[in-house]
Amino acid sequence: MTTMNALKLPPIKDVKDLFDGLLGRTVEISEGKPWNPGAREPAAVAEYVTDKTVLGALAMTDLKLSIFIGAAMGLLPKGGAEDMIDEVDPTPAVMENLYEVLNVLTSTLNVPNSPHLRITRMHSLRAALPADVSALTASIGNRLDLVIDISGYGKGRLAMILA
Repeated sequence: MTTMNALKLPPIKDVKDLFDGLLGRTVEISEGKPWNPGAREPAAVAEYVTDKTVLGALAMTDLKLSIFIGAAMGLLPKGGAEDMIDEVDPTPAVMENLYEVLNVLTSTLNVPNSPHLRITRMHSLRAALPADVSALTASIGNRLDLVIDISGYGKGRLAMILA
């Protein structure tokens, strides 16, 4: 009989390899400082649940990374991405691309003998978050904060947080 272990944060190398492969360009990753979204700090927040539909983890991307990921996936020019950042107004296609990347990011959390996670929804950049999600974004333990620099676009922040 297999015993289930607790969820684990992925190694940084796994996150880098995933982004390199999905975006088809070099991505530099370094550890960052904890942050949480707010009115002055818009972020896209993906919720991941277990097979029992219990919130298991979140992934948050700040404004810049949200748009750079979506633009890089859609092969949009850097200038267009920067305009979206300045206006805090990504196109629906950019947000769909971001959702797909955050969906695939789940694979870095799904390891043997650990509860299986799947994405259930992504809150857009200025969306009000449910209370449980908002509380988890502010947690300081069980999280991985990264700065991701996408070649040809720029850098932004990603946080992965376990419930």
